[in-house]
Amino acid sequence: MKKYLSLLGPLALLLFTLAGCGGGGDSPPADNVLKTSADNTIALVGAEASLPAGVTAADITLVPQAAAAVPALPAGTTFAGAVVCGPSGTVFNNPVTLRFTLPAPPAAGANLVLYMLVDDDNNVATPDVWQMIGGGVTVDGNVVSVQVTHFSTFGLFVSANVVLPADKFFRFDTGVYNGGMPSHMMYKETDETLYLPHAQLLPLNQSYESITTAPFGTYKDSNGGPSGGYFPAATTGAVFAARVPALGGGVDTYYKLQIISHTLHGAGAADYGNLTFKYARILVPAIVVTDGKYSFTSPAGATLSIMNGGTVYDLRPPTVGLQYTVNGSFTSANTLVGNWTPNVGPDSGTVTATFAMVGGKLNATFVGTGALGTVTLVGGTKAP
Repeated sequence: MKKYLSLLGPLALLLFTLAGCGGGGDSPPADNVLKTSADNTIALVGAEASLPAGVTAADITLVPQAAAAVPALPAGTTFAGAVVCGPSGTVFNNPVTLRFTLPAPPAAGANLVLYMLVDDDNNVATPDVWQMIGGGVTVDGNVVSVQVTHFSTFGLFVSANVVLPADKFFRFDTGVYNGGMPSHMMYKETDETLYLPHAQLLPLNQSYESITTAPFGTYKDSNGGPSGGYFPAATTGAVFAARVPALGGGVDTYYKLQIISHTLHGAGAADYGNLTFKYARILVPAIVVTDGKYSFTSPAGATLSIMNGGTVYDLRPPTVGLQYTVNGSFTSANTLVGNWTPNVGPDSGTVTATFAMVGGKLNATFVGTGALGTVTLVGGTKAP
């Protein structure tokens, strides 16, 4: 039986077309240095397999930049280091590590954050600006390491913790760029809770410093829902992962944040409560599927499109009008678990979707209870 299936989940937008249907890479050694700058202050660490086709270690350039040579720093930051990486536009098959050797160890408790130089308005007459990308910064003495997925001009800056007055919005990123809208965060001092319109939160039971990649799980939306929204307590020391969906295209972004302190609204009209927290951008979850369009050898004519880093999976045979919707989330890099419902009729059930890259081609299997049954896609090749 041919079926039309769409999955609503937190991490990808997939569109399948079927003619019929049936019944990441290894972590590199820490000392695998691909390239070092001429002055040995910057190194690129990773596996040879992380390099895209046509790029070798010999092609890589790392040019350190002095503080006086870079554009104005983001507000509230101080300079730690910067580097121009080439070939420009290189995108790696797996994340690699930039290693900065600083003149001296950062101050205890310093919040080091990675930024990328971007053109935020497509206007060559105005200077480029720094966009925070985080990337999971680790510090070992005077050596600072951070993961990246592509080449650009990067800046390593020390960012102060953020103090947020009550009833005021704070934006994770300043301004709108590349068609995306930054998330806002609000502290409701009347009941000591957090509110993030346009974003979702996942409470974590791990240290802030240990988080480099967004964890798998269900990110709860404070915009609404069955319970009217998710407003977690602003507990001192609480750690969260925040997912910011891309609006109008682009890729979802993720942050880690930790509550440092908070106070209530006082008796005076201007005596607002406030929230102090620290945050940094982190890498997206390392799921098997990536954005793009895949064509499958089995069933013949099946295609799968993954868009916007996104939220919806569609399984769409060309001749069947019945649609199945799945709400779920990734529980590992290759498994999504959720519930399905049809667009017609009262039927419903559970479903598990698994993805695998075999010989550079994508295989996907959807196993559902009841009428959904099993759908298998084999040999998916991503279009250039």
